[in-house]
Amino acid sequence: MFELFHVHGQSLPAFVEQLRSEGFDARATESPRVGVLIGPKGMDEKRMPIEENSFPLPPKRVEALFFPVSELNRADINMLVAARKFHDMYDAMTQAQSDS
Repeated sequence: MFELFHVHGQSLPAFVEQLRSEGFDARATESPRVGVLIGPKGMDEKRMPIEENSFPLPPKRVEALFFPVSELNRADINMLVAARKFHDMYDAMTQAQSDS
């Protein structure tokens, strides 16, 4: 069971350290947006999205996913954060963007 907590700028370093202790590559970012970059370690390579605009090189998968703090705290995906289901969370984020 994972503890749910509100991630904000001050708690982001502790959240990143927790993810690292669980085997994820995780880095906090502050520019241009505050959030966390997760991957490639701990992520399913087969579920990583294909990098856009790789032409003329062959398409390849991205190595990490970025999650803004605002997305980490969304009520509808908070349980995915707690369960460390970052691919499902990414899918929910991209679906929400395509719906708007």
